[in-house]
Amino acid sequence: VSGGSQTLINDPQGTLVVTGVTGPSGGLYTVNYTYTLKDNVLTHSVQGDDDTVNGPLFVVSATDATGDVGTGNLQVVISDDAPTANNDAD
Repeated sequence: VSGGSQTLINDPQGTLVVTGVTGPSGGLYTVNYTYTLKDNVLTHSVQGDDDTVNGPLFVVSATDATGDVGTGNLQVVISDDAPTANNDAD
């Protein structure tokens, strides 16, 4: 991400949009992103259970003003919560 632009990465499960990077704070940078699923990716073994699974893993590289490069991982975690049903109002 450079100059306020966004970076889009498509994978088989969805689309990662990197919208910015903030920092450093204590020597660490924060990657700001959204991840949109293309479809349901979870199969539920028991109806009504909430599931959390690891989605795709992306390798992130950053280059500072002096040309030093650092790398890290961005692990997308997919949290699929069970729907909540309520009685209809009379």
